[in-house]
Amino acid sequence: MHRLAGPIIGLALTLAGPASIVAAQATPASLAAAEPLFSNQITTLEDDSGSVGYPVLSADGTKAVFVEAPGTGDPALPNRIFVIGSDGGGLTEVDAYQTLCFCGSIVDISADGATVVSTDSVQVRITDPGGARELIVLASNEITSLVIAGDGETVFFLVRRDTVTSDSATALPRGVWAIDADGSDLRQVAGAEDVAEALGVTIEETGCCFHGDGHPLDAADDGSKVVFGAFAGEGEHVFAVDGDGGDLHQLRDGLTFVQRVAISGDGALVAFDVVLPDPGPNNEVSVVPFAGGEPETLASNISSGFDEPLQLSEDGSRLLVSPNSYFIDTATGAIRQLAVLTPGANGQTSLLVGDMPRATMDAEARRFLYVIRSTRCADCPNLQEQLATLDIGGEPHADTPSIASATIDPTEIPLNYVSAATASAEITGTGTPIAIGIGALRDGRYDLNVGRDTILHDDGTMGDAAANDGVFTNDAILHVGAELRDDDTGPRTIRFQAEFETSDGLRHAIAIDAGTLTVIAGP
Repeated sequence: MHRLAGPIIGLALTLAGPASIVAAQATPASLAAAEPLFSNQITTLEDDSGSVGYPVLSADGTKAVFVEAPGTGDPALPNRIFVIGSDGGGLTEVDAYQTLCFCGSIVDISADGATVVSTDSVQVRITDPGGARELIVLASNEITSLVIAGDGETVFFLVRRDTVTSDSATALPRGVWAIDADGSDLRQVAGAEDVAEALGVTIEETGCCFHGDGHPLDAADDGSKVVFGAFAGEGEHVFAVDGDGGDLHQLRDGLTFVQRVAISGDGALVAFDVVLPDPGPNNEVSVVPFAGGEPETLASNISSGFDEPLQLSEDGSRLLVSPNSYFIDTATGAIRQLAVLTPGANGQTSLLVGDMPRATMDAEARRFLYVIRSTRCADCPNLQEQLATLDIGGEPHADTPSIASATIDPTEIPLNYVSAATASAEITGTGTPIAIGIGALRDGRYDLNVGRDTILHDDGTMGDAAANDGVFTNDAILHVGAELRDDDTGPRTIRFQAEFETSDGLRHAIAIDAGTLTVIAGP
């Protein structure tokens, strides 16, 4: 289907009166707050396996790897590994194998997208231009984390408990292991004995298991630096170590859990999401130089979970926290939440602009890959999950909706339902409109207290001047008084966003941070 209008991005806002917004809000320029967000569904996978696992975007942003993993152990129902272009093209099955336990698969991809690794927690497999093959097979399902260095030369994996290879020829004590991409030079990078020595405790005090659940392992692009979580003494710790096993040192201690860790591509900065002993916040996301120092906490009490990714950009300047879609400037701590729910029209459900579960990003922190239709529960339809991308700026997809002339009037509203503002924008798109509305952000994050569940209308209601003229409006933007803070006054960023579904079943969306609406104490 052809577009209804040209690709107007809507960054230049028109002046509709003295109280109209005409500029983007003053979020730190380093987060590129004025740039639009373009979201695109890139798969229409058939409803068979349901889940795509934990997909990963390559550092160059061109390819993604994902898995359909029934985990049955039945050779007729193998775990299947796929690579797809970030534009949705070139879907290719690159590996398929019988699982050696009733397990799914963890996957990772090299920076250029040419090499893929996976594990069902027993075997480690690799796929590159030479084909698919196994690198190592253990005697039990003890592999809990797996990453490949960005250069595709080294695979790192974490062994939870002491085990051996399947032929019993090689012992693999618990710890972090590495193997070259050609299957040679299997070596332990750090083990329980190293951790015990570094902390000055006995080997018995490292427990039975090196680490539990989550994403407790990451490596720099060249494999020269590794970060991981490990148990010792009375809790878990964050460690850094050279890729050859040298210079093991502790970055954070006194933790109930190390949920997930990340290292920048250049190996200079480390991030971690940890649970502290009670009393305290349920989790803290912090950064610290690889060499060590005092960690800087960037977010807390966000309940983001063990299995979601945590990722730093190549230069460490940006941190992505999933599924919250917190995009954080590590130098200033400024946050820009990338995904804010837009309520659907006529009972439809927004998929692209709700949250960003299992999100990963490219090296430059400009493109993001995430999962949609990810709700899994006994009472849900459990539809086939799909993949989507989000881009900060750049050229929009041909079917991306357009937002122009976004205004809000007045630019101030009082606390607690006293009076409202009107939001309006010209919006066009290809196909069926799914969700058109606004959201408010306070300090870069979604705010329930302003404009909650606000749909923009083009039907002559809610302040809309004329039905079906392409101008969408809502005249009931209120401060609702819920979840009052000690002081809930102050500026909010107003995000206009629109999502359409085209005839091929794909969703496309745009979001722009159009300006500020300030909550004041009274009329």
